[in-house]
Amino acid sequence: MRMGCFFLQRKRTVHQVLLRRIEFLRKELTRAVHATESFSAHEVLRISHRLDHYIILYQKIEMRKKHSATR
Repeated sequence: MRMGCFFLQRKRTVHQVLLRRIEFLRKELTRAVHATESFSAHEVLRISHRLDHYIILYQKIEMRKKHSATR
């Protein structure tokens, strides 16, 4: 059964994985802000930086796709 799950996960595209990670981190960021009641708490900043990283990766992939399509 575990092997089947592995193969299902391998079929996901990088695009799908990044979108899922971004959505997960957005939810985590919201929870952290509510829990700490601060936008500058260490945990909030840590999650925010991770979210920024994944958003930038996503944007780079999208830009490459658009650039490739125009060739």
